[in-house]
Amino acid sequence: MKGRLSTPLQRRAWRAILVHAITRIESAVTLALAIILVGLLPRPFSFWRWWYWLILFGLAEVLIIYTSITDEQAAAAAVAELLRQRFSPSALRDKALQARLEQALQYRQAMELQVRRRRQGPMRERLAEVTQRVDEWLAGIYGLAQRLDQLRADSLLQRDMKAVPQQLRRYEERLGAEATEATRKELMEALASKREQLGNLMALSEAMERAELQLENTISKLGTMYSQMLLIEAQGAESGRMQRLSQDISEQVASLSDLVATLDELYARSSRH
Repeated sequence: MKGRLSTPLQRRAWRAILVHAITRIESAVTLALAIILVGLLPRPFSFWRWWYWLILFGLAEVLIIYTSITDEQAAAAAVAELLRQRFSPSALRDKALQARLEQALQYRQAMELQVRRRRQGPMRERLAEVTQRVDEWLAGIYGLAQRLDQLRADSLLQRDMKAVPQQLRRYEERLGAEATEATRKELMEALASKREQLGNLMALSEAMERAELQLENTISKLGTMYSQMLLIEAQGAESGRMQRLSQDISEQVASLSDLVATLDELYARSSRH
């Protein structure tokens, strides 16, 4: 119980598992049979009392609930569903970003299942702590995917990326042909502004390309971490190895956060013109 209820997500998953146990089809059949037999066959034997049915089916329901809450695969699926609600791929418009986020969620679900299949003990607790920290990593992946999705869908930004280089060339051509000093001064000021805007747009475009590569890279590292967890299960875990996994997660979270901040800053600069 300690490992399962150590985070808000795990507690929500536990409640979801309990609700599923109560509402599963076996529970509904048990309740329906109890009602039918109490109503139509309250005393099938001379020694039988109608409320014996309630005791019998009550015990059956307890057994159904017990098998549900001790089913580690169902528990892992419940955690995965809650994470999918929190980091929903369908909230992204870009199909490629949806696919990458889906891949990350699958790695997280596989990690959860591997942890829950282990026997209770220090090893399981340490692996569970690492797995729960992966949620921070997922949040970073989702945040970066959201930002890329928003930038790709920003029609004004996409328009400026195409239009500003053309506007800059037109200003340069006009400046070369303009003889009036006052007009030349205005054109030079407009050119300086457009060049600054173009520089910001190019920096943002390059940052978006880096963000896409970083997204692919970090999901690959998430898959590598899953493989490392399998090796730890097979070979045993040293405290140093577990610390390195935790440090890797911290580095990935920080890197993703920095990249989102960079995108926000560059977008703000490019929007000032």
